[in-house]
Amino acid sequence: MAGVNRISDKLKVVSSSSRRKRKRSPFFLPEEILFSILLKLPVEVLCNVMRYVCREWYNVINDPCFIDAHLQKSTNCLLIQSYRFPNFFHFVEIHDSDIQTRMVRYEFPMSAYSSCDGLILFRCNEEGIFYVANPTTMQLVKLPPLSSKWCFIRAPLLTYFRSTGRCKVVLILRDENNHNVCLILTVGADSAWRQIDTKHFPDFASHSFSCKSFSTGGYIYLTCDYASHLFALDAEAEIFHRFPKPDCTIGGKYMVWKSFLGLVAHHAAFVWELWALTDLNTGKWTKLLYIDLRGKRCKIEQKFDVPYGESSVQGYLSRKNLSLDRCLVPIASLKNGEVLIFRGTLPFKTYIVFNLKTRKVSSFVICRGEEHASNFYVCHINNLVLLNAS
Repeated sequence: MAGVNRISDKLKVVSSSSRRKRKRSPFFLPEEILFSILLKLPVEVLCNVMRYVCREWYNVINDPCFIDAHLQKSTNCLLIQSYRFPNFFHFVEIHDSDIQTRMVRYEFPMSAYSSCDGLILFRCNEEGIFYVANPTTMQLVKLPPLSSKWCFIRAPLLTYFRSTGRCKVVLILRDENNHNVCLILTVGADSAWRQIDTKHFPDFASHSFSCKSFSTGGYIYLTCDYASHLFALDAEAEIFHRFPKPDCTIGGKYMVWKSFLGLVAHHAAFVWELWALTDLNTGKWTKLLYIDLRGKRCKIEQKFDVPYGESSVQGYLSRKNLSLDRCLVPIASLKNGEVLIFRGTLPFKTYIVFNLKTRKVSSFVICRGEEHASNFYVCHINNLVLLNAS
């Protein structure tokens, strides 16, 4: 309730001043009640309807205290962009009894690279320029251009600090000597990119980073499928750390699980292990649970789409000498770690949703055609966060 109290004190000053100048608005409500009611509404309703009702409601919805309170109570969804149709985004929301998908068309047809607290890092391929946008408020901030001496962009990522409202963007590039360098920029504060010192990690310069990187808790994680460790950037202090990988039997896929960096590793047929980097001081990984889907195999097979030209899923797998569980790639965790989403590898277009709490298996299909192979997908929170573009 701290956020409610802060905004309540602020609104009392505004409302008392307003009453001296004009009659009370027909939509007047006590500040605490107005705050609580608006806090329960979806962000799309707040952004497109409620903030236009009157000046008082507009001020409440755009107040940083309200934005932060609404962000903290929001649940994440899965955002999917097809690189063949960059104007179109699919938002997948998981509810108790169903899966809701909606498609939204935006006017900025750029490739998405990263999302944090609802802000998305885009790159215009024609210009080679990065942008940070909030697709809910349609706010778009253009970032400074990069020097021509940098090439081969890897692991572009952004992070947002709720305490300060600042947003930082991190890029891993190659210099003229083909060495890795790390550039960082504070949106709205820096007029040019700054280079972070990585000399205390000599192997950073030659490390083969994955294109997939992650941001959570103010840290940016740079991963590599074949290395025994990963790098983590404390984005606020702008200092790199190095952590070992967990002791997994077989490689896995990284993702953000709750507020931790997680790793879902294949353990056996239709069994995965969920690990989390739970202690940043020691680099300790904790094995949290086994994800056992052996009893769900038939149901998963029924939910898979039959590849074009094939008579059945099992017939295709037998002909290709594949196992169904090897066609399941874990990609995201939603609802505060309650739901795990798998993507079917080509030619399958199915996404499998597994609820770790209820053990319910469901599915959805977004894309038709070969564009499924080049989808960008990331956990996303629809919110009202305003970018500081000054």
